[in-house]
Amino acid sequence: MNKVIMLPIRQKKIADKIVAIGLNLNDFIFTPTSNDWFELRYKQNDFYYIKIINGQYTFQPAQGGLRSAAGSIKSWEASLNCIEIWLIGLKENLEIGNPWETKFDFNEANYFDSYQELLNDNEVQIFSIKLDSFVNKLESLKIETSEIKKDIEHIKEMSSKISKKDIMLLLIGNVTGWFFSALIPSDSINTVWQFVKNLFSSLTAIK
Repeated sequence: MNKVIMLPIRQKKIADKIVAIGLNLNDFIFTPTSNDWFELRYKQNDFYYIKIINGQYTFQPAQGGLRSAAGSIKSWEASLNCIEIWLIGLKENLEIGNPWETKFDFNEANYFDSYQELLNDNEVQIFSIKLDSFVNKLESLKIETSEIKKDIEHIKEMSSKISKKDIMLLLIGNVTGWFFSALIPSDSINTVWQFVKNLFSSLTAIK
């Protein structure tokens, strides 16, 4: 008789996350260490993995161009949120592949002269409008926003005080935190993250 380390119903929830995002189960190595803790690796590149052990998570890649993420969690639901966040970042990187093999016209993209610059007054106003649009999107998804709005106000306040790079890192950090704390439910993570990417792909134009 095979020893059951993690109940099949929990394993299925993890597998469902992989399938839902459009990846192949056969491309992953799943290693449970208890009914709560596990490691999941992408077979074709050992750099890509998520590990949740003793209430601590580590995964790479993270979203928004970050190499990795780590922290603590307190529930199985939070573990599922971590998996979904990791899978989104993983799929983004897999779809890009090797960017040096693809011709890209940088004139088609809206890049800052320097990410170390501050937003100017007009850009601060546009950024604030985008943040309000983000809150409206969450409310349209029936997501409670009272706690999120407090963070949004802080981001608005900082938008005129720190560099363009740092304000985007602050935004991404807060969005990720809302995912981990389940302020944004797991079934809305992919929708919300895609909306954030599209909305904030440029800080200098309203979409």
